[in-house]
Amino acid sequence: MSGQDRGYTLLLNHLHNPNTILALQTIQGALSHHLSTLSPLPTPLAATAISAPYFISQPLTYDKLNTLSRAFRHAVHLRFSALSKEEAKRGRLEGLFKQSLSSAMDTWVKDIVRGLQGGDPVLRLASCNGLLLGIEDVHQHAKNPNNDSSSSSSKQKEENGETTPVRFDIPGARGLVEDEDIVALAEVMDAYAFSFASGASAHGVEEWEKEFQPAGQDLLSMALIFASQSFPLIPQDKLKVLPLPILSQILTSTICATFKSGTFLSSVSASVTLTPDNRVHISPSSAFAQTIHSIKTSPLTASISSIARFTANVLALLLDLPSSSHMDEHMRAVQQCLESLRDMAKKVERDWISTSLASVSDDEIAPDTKALSKSVWSILKTLLFTIIMVSDSALSPSVYIPPPAIVTTVTSSSISSTTMTTTAHQVPSASSFALETLHTLSHLAFVISQFGGVTSTSSTGFKELKKTFYLALDILASSPSSPSSSTSFSSSAPSSLSSSSSLSSSSSSFPPPITPPSSESGSEFGGSTNSPKAEAYVEEVCRALKAQKGEGNVAFRQAKEAFALASIEQLVPVLGDECIRNWVWGVCYPHLFDASHRETFESAHSTVLAIFACHAQQQQQQLQQQQPSQYPPSHPSGGGDSAECMLTWFNKVRSMSPGQQLRDRTAAESDRSSSSSSESRGRPNMHTRNNRRGGRPKKTTISTEFVKMLVPFYAQCLVDNSVQGKLTTPQLRMAYTALVRSACASATAPDGVGYDETYSLAWYCVQLLLNTMDRLAAATNPAGTDSGKGKGKGRAAIARQEDDTSPDRVHRLQLTLISALSALPLRLLGKALEEAYKVIVAVEPTTASGTIESTTTLPLSATTTTRKRELVEALFSEILEGVGDREKEFAMSWWYEHRHALLAVTGGIEGSHYDGEVEEAKAVTEDMADEVASS
Repeated sequence: MSGQDRGYTLLLNHLHNPNTILALQTIQGALSHHLSTLSPLPTPLAATAISAPYFISQPLTYDKLNTLSRAFRHAVHLRFSALSKEEAKRGRLEGLFKQSLSSAMDTWVKDIVRGLQGGDPVLRLASCNGLLLGIEDVHQHAKNPNNDSSSSSSKQKEENGETTPVRFDIPGARGLVEDEDIVALAEVMDAYAFSFASGASAHGVEEWEKEFQPAGQDLLSMALIFASQSFPLIPQDKLKVLPLPILSQILTSTICATFKSGTFLSSVSASVTLTPDNRVHISPSSAFAQTIHSIKTSPLTASISSIARFTANVLALLLDLPSSSHMDEHMRAVQQCLESLRDMAKKVERDWISTSLASVSDDEIAPDTKALSKSVWSILKTLLFTIIMVSDSALSPSVYIPPPAIVTTVTSSSISSTTMTTTAHQVPSASSFALETLHTLSHLAFVISQFGGVTSTSSTGFKELKKTFYLALDILASSPSSPSSSTSFSSSAPSSLSSSSSLSSSSSSFPPPITPPSSESGSEFGGSTNSPKAEAYVEEVCRALKAQKGEGNVAFRQAKEAFALASIEQLVPVLGDECIRNWVWGVCYPHLFDASHRETFESAHSTVLAIFACHAQQQQQQLQQQQPSQYPPSHPSGGGDSAECMLTWFNKVRSMSPGQQLRDRTAAESDRSSSSSSESRGRPNMHTRNNRRGGRPKKTTISTEFVKMLVPFYAQCLVDNSVQGKLTTPQLRMAYTALVRSACASATAPDGVGYDETYSLAWYCVQLLLNTMDRLAAATNPAGTDSGKGKGKGRAAIARQEDDTSPDRVHRLQLTLISALSALPLRLLGKALEEAYKVIVAVEPTTASGTIESTTTLPLSATTTTRKRELVEALFSEILEGVGDREKEFAMSWWYEHRHALLAVTGGIEGSHYDGEVEEAKAVTEDMADEVASS
């Protein structure tokens, strides 16, 4: 007997012995070798392998199935390598009378598949998985052999240099493997997924089935592991023959089983002890440590990425099928999957609140417990990745489903309920998917905060998270406002804009939140097109924040608040006046003065600016419907500055602040334009979603009276946040400009009644800056320039002791004043320019000893000159690029009149640079004026 025959006989003996002690790796190598070299056909060995007692004996473990799959995969590699070498040795004439490489591989693969047919479905699925993966490996290697990192190819490169691509194409054999793979999975589902197919709980049936299944083994989950590896290589059209709704349920159940249905943190409290030095310690033998170890070592955890990708693919197919006869069933299947993920995330959040790991730092954990803590965070992040991958696959195709086919009603059982559900007889909609996704991400906000939050734009940020988050908000904001859509959330909100008046103590110098007039109730103009589902979501989020004020530690609550504010900020354009008054303002107000948590602080300010932006845009749209001749030339509707999105400005400037969390609103960003102010400007991405989905753009109905009451308060708020450590200089400048622009838009009511020709509210914002700068200068130098008028001492007396009176703060306010110039109408621009001129040419503040105060290490003259130059450059930039075309001619004339004095205070810098740009801008303006006059 030859050595090969003897080896083959020994392999068969071990395969037929269920109690063999031969190592799995040895059996795998021997099986691969003989499958690739057996002559004349490998069919008998393939049939023997999937029916051998060694593999089908109980327990059927994942290691055995993985060994079988790898054996077939490696056999494809070995067979291809042998045929390649044989073909390379052939002469040109000999090759005409023998099979080509592709033909020989095609025949060999078909012979293997014939041996697999009729075997156990789980073993057959594992074998087909190995075959398909091996064929794909060989196909990729044949296309580009130089990119193969395997040892064999590396040796080939060393010996023969760079190799050329090999023609390899076996569509017939590959299609046969794909078909057998699909059939095997279908048989597995029939055999082990009866409870899913029944559509009922059927606890008795499930228990009855378990009696006939191997103890401690989940064959269905193991089969899905192999299916998730090979099915992405199968054409999508072939997968549609499977019962996709049932398959989605099975995959979702497998994902939940991977993470213990979200209960893996439930035993933390019982397992935590304290060391003598008060550090958190968890024994390796505790129940919690054993649970974490079982999750880490589970084959499901190792394959969760492929399972999640397979689940995402199935959900996308459910929503992608052209047939509408089963669309209702498919939508419910997707909704059920998202609800299961939400329930799992909710359990994780509930258990995390009570765990000691949530409130301790790394230094407060015992050294032997730090590895366990890292494992917990690794599992939590894996859970987040899985949820994002699955949710995104449901949201992306739902955007293109016609709204009439997905109209639904969102209801709540009672006012106190915090759960939004869809009734059983109704079809879920795209907005239902968005709601489930947002709630799920909200439950995992404490995990999201580890990536910098949903608004981070750092290079290491989580782009997929932001995509899913903003897509869900887009869909929710664009949900159709049909008569059948209704919400049962009551409007019994407190009359005050804050849900809790006690929160106003965060800034004792400011009045409590504004109380709106009782007569204001939503739409000011009628015909509101707000999104009721978005409003219901915002109300629910605000209620949840109020109910969870005492839950969890500070970091947990801050993460929840940051996520809620980031969501509300994007939904403001589709919220009504009543929702903004009663809910949004109450959530924002406590965080406008507290910069301890940067993300929450910035989100609160950005949300307020979004309110101003929406009101200004609303005013502009209403005024454009009137005759322009009804208003003076300086009125915004008659050609002045349009209401650019203040939210966009604030988000842009967040990315400019070094050392802080960067903010991203990619779809909402738009550059400031120097063209005509009547030209349409950028809007957040949610405004354009309706056009793609067939709906009309949403518009808010924010009360003008509410905005008029809010402007003075927020102006003072921004001034107070100009101190070091709160708003940065770019943020302050952009925010204040946005505020002034909104104040200008509030000068006229949409019906044309109550027009304020003096723009008193806008000038109030300018005057507040001037008064603050005077007060700070007087506090720094009581005997300064105002002492002769007898005002210096009084101003110093009224200066608050907690104020930052440093020259740096005064300089920031001066830059803020200059930035606000571009938001002013022509009627106020001249007066404001004169005030800016006085600020620039004013004498630098001095101390009581008469010396110039400086907070830097630069020479005094250099510090003064640098600040003056920055002010002049900022003023020039606003005149050249910021102001609208109507105001530009006046502004440039003013610049020519004062430019020598302005350039003189900067230390005598050369003014030719400024003159050239102004001349060019002036020529363009004159040409435009000539064209208008001639027309």
